[in-house]
Amino acid sequence: MTRARLFFLALKRGSGPAGLSAMAENMNFGGHSLIRPLLSFSRVQLEHYAEINHLTWVEDDSNGDVRYDRNFLRHSVLPHLNTRWPHFAHAVSRSASLCAEQEALLDELLLPELAQLTDSNHGLSVSPLPAMSAVKRNAILRRWLDQCGALMPSQHQLALIWQEVALAKPDAEPRYVVKPRTICRYQGKLFAVDKTTGLSGNCLQWNMASVLTLPDDTGYLCVTETPDPADLFSVVRPPKADEQVTVRFGLQGNHHISGRDRRRSAKKLWQELQIAPWLRDRTPLLWYNDTLIAAPGIFVTREGEANEEKLYVVRTKDNPAGGVVDRFRTVSDQ
Repeated sequence: MTRARLFFLALKRGSGPAGLSAMAENMNFGGHSLIRPLLSFSRVQLEHYAEINHLTWVEDDSNGDVRYDRNFLRHSVLPHLNTRWPHFAHAVSRSASLCAEQEALLDELLLPELAQLTDSNHGLSVSPLPAMSAVKRNAILRRWLDQCGALMPSQHQLALIWQEVALAKPDAEPRYVVKPRTICRYQGKLFAVDKTTGLSGNCLQWNMASVLTLPDDTGYLCVTETPDPADLFSVVRPPKADEQVTVRFGLQGNHHISGRDRRRSAKKLWQELQIAPWLRDRTPLLWYNDTLIAAPGIFVTREGEANEEKLYVVRTKDNPAGGVVDRFRTVSDQ
């Protein structure tokens, strides 16, 4: 009965085969297997088993409230259908299983191609999609959104994502919310990003001898003695005795970074360095007094270039005190 109820709820929402396949008995959940071995049993069967084995259970107080769709189906619709057609629940379960098989086949056919279209940051290349049929493109987009943890969109929402985000002008910064993610396009790719708050205006003092915890779960900054040759943009000069070290967010003004022939505006720098718009005001900036020194791991300014003495400043996802240094990656990292 549970599967029949879920099937009807999906039918009411206008769901496709994925929704009509209802609740799976075995599915992946956070890298683990979520198993529901009792789905094929009716409530009557479960109550009978519990009674003869002297089991107790907790009854949800809302189960009798027919204002809820699930209860309306359970009390007012499904009993009539099962009276008319005693094997109705089994027939619905069989239909749901067939829908699940169809989705499994589509996954087998489409997921390898989806893997070729996505990068290590789950960015989905837009340019190959217009050549596909609308049916295949929508199936690809749905599977990509599912992998990104977004709720499954309606046909209308999917059309808006395609028209307003994927096909937006190259210089636009389109966004569309599919909870709990926001769909963005950057450099010819679609990204599903978490809703985040801007950190511009935050200013943290740092003595550089300890690990600095960054706000809003954006990681940590630390100084290490074991530089990685691949991270050239983390080596800076030590601060002078009269220089106060701070970490700020939100780059403004014009700056001359190492390796450039002249000063550039903040917006131009972020574009050249291929830092996505939603990451820009969440990127920590190292300052000595009022002089910008570096965005650790991304760039070092002329004023922050190291000479004989040098410090190696890294940004990590995990607190290095715990023994793990996992450098952040930006959209441009491949």
